[in-house]
Amino acid sequence: KELGLELDTFIFFCSDNGHTGPGSSGVLRGKKGTLWEGGTRVPGIAYWPGKIQASSQSDETILSMDVFPTIAQFSQTTIPQNLIMDGVDFSSVLLGEKQLDERTVFWRFRKFKVARKNQWKYLAEGKNEYLFDLETDFAEQVDVAEQYPEIIKELKAAFAKWEEDVTAGVEIIA
Repeated sequence: KELGLELDTFIFFCSDNGHTGPGSSGVLRGKKGTLWEGGTRVPGIAYWPGKIQASSQSDETILSMDVFPTIAQFSQTTIPQNLIMDGVDFSSVLLGEKQLDERTVFWRFRKFKVARKNQWKYLAEGKNEYLFDLETDFAEQVDVAEQYPEIIKELKAAFAKWEEDVTAGVEIIA
């Protein structure tokens, strides 16, 4: 504010994971180091007076890998055509113009695997597999895998394809 830059500066705050130690995820299951919602669902706060409407909210799933393309868009930086981006530009969400296109997103951490598409979240923890409808159960209390075997099959296949793509040419040392 002292330098008069406030009105021309995009500010974005977020965390990379849920709580640790004595923290709390509220009703959410899990914490940092897990892929339950309590370990991955964190708030993001964006501020840009005159561009982002004050007190606006969105339920869009935004990942940290989406921040770079968004900042590139806001700063009018050209991203080389041959650079393959995993993230997507979410500036349209921040500016209240439109929602993101449908996409499936993936996480893998230690024994956890997740594929998320729309309200559906497939989570594998070792040999245990779960399916949650986050629209009606964001606290992940009711496993609906038995009721929706076709969704489990679709998300497992999408996860396997993603994992194959991201590990192509990489030697995995166990």
